[in-house]
This record gives sequence, C-alpha cells and structure tokens, in this order.
Amino acid sequence: MKNKIILMMLLIASSLLAGGKDKPEKNVYYPYIKANKLILDSDFGEVTYQLKNENGKQYIKVDGDDFKYYQELVISDSSISILDTYSKFKYLLFFTKESTIFYKEPVIRFPLPLVKGKTWTWNGYEYFGDDDSSTVAITGVVVGEEKIKVPAGEFTAMKVVTELVTGAGSKNKITEWIVPDIGIIKTHITIEGGGFTGFLRNILGYSEINFELKEVEKLVLY
Repeated sequence: MKNKIILMMLLIASSLLAGGKDKPEKNVYYPYIKANKLILDSDFGEVTYQLKNENGKQYIKVDGDDFKYYQELVISDSSISILDTYSKFKYLLFFTKESTIFYKEPVIRFPLPLVKGKTWTWNGYEYFGDDDSSTVAITGVVVGEEKIKVPAGEFTAMKVVTELVTGAGSKNKITEWIVPDIGIIKTHITIEGGGFTGFLRNILGYSEINFELKEVEKLVLY
C-alpha cells in the first residue's frame, strides 16, 4: 500500500512538471489588444489605434482625418514583426504626402514577452519600389515599469525604447508605454534626418510627435 501511494505521488509530480514545461509564459505587457480600439490625442488631432484582421492578414491601423499609418504584422509567440508600412499625411487643403515601405525580411517590432532588461537588434533593408532601397538598423530595449499620466488617467506602464537609423539619413527614437489589458497608452517620437518623418520635421516643423490615450473603446469580437 505504501509503495502504491509513493508511486502515485511520483506520477502526479511528473505530470505537473511536464505541464509546466509546455505552459506558455503569460505576456502581461502586450502592445496590441484585439478587443480594444484606442482613442488617442496626438499632434495630428484625434486618432484611433486598432489591431485589425483583413483578408487573413493582421494590421495595426492608426486613423485620423488627416493622418493614416498602417503596418502589416506577423505575430508569433516570440515576437511581433512588420512586413510593410503605409503612411499618409494631408496638409491644408492641397498637399498630401503618401509613402509605402516594404521589407524582404520581417522587422522585429517587439520581442515577446516584454520583460525588463530585454534588448534586441535588427539590420536589413527597406524598399520604396523596385530599385529604391535603404539600409535599416534597429535597436530596442525594455526599460522597465514607470508611472505615467495621460488624458485617460494615471497608469503603471512598461517603458520600451526603439531607435531606428537608415542609410537615407533618417534617425528616429520611439518611446512607448504599454499597460496590461489596454496596450500602448503613449508614444513619443523624436525625429532627425530624412524619410517620411524627416519630411514632417523639415516642412511642417514636427521634430517630436506624441500620441496619448484619451479613451478605450471595447469591441465585441465574434
């Protein structure tokens, strides 16, 4: 009887250990929550920020009256990566700047899970057409938790900093704050050099761009 009890305990213990190995790590600080539409105040006016599925593909879409920014994503357990980026900015009544950038290899946007101290790098090329391309070097770091206040309230968020340098002379620093069950509640971008963001800096006077959470709209998913 004693041997049977010991054997049973060993079997239970081994099953728990096996289950622990296969159990995925919970990713608390996830940047894109499918059930949320975020309403943000920005330097371009009010915009919406949403993860969408369209024709079997996943996109993060930022939409405003005069500003649109879409990225096609590849989402896995280990990372969120970008396949292409589309941007459009309307200035006054007569001028529109539109740009599409493609990548032959997915660009790491966020490694997962987002935990303090995690770093990553990516080096490759971005393409603007059949013959127009530029090198890209990206470095990122998950800085850690930080209290931050936005129009929607005060939160404890995970701070993530990404720097992007291209051969076209563009250098941008993106700082983001991510809150569990909400997503990215604030983005601060500093701009140097060329490219689309360089256009914003040189022509329109945007050397810094901010997006801050104003409201969360819960979506009904079917």
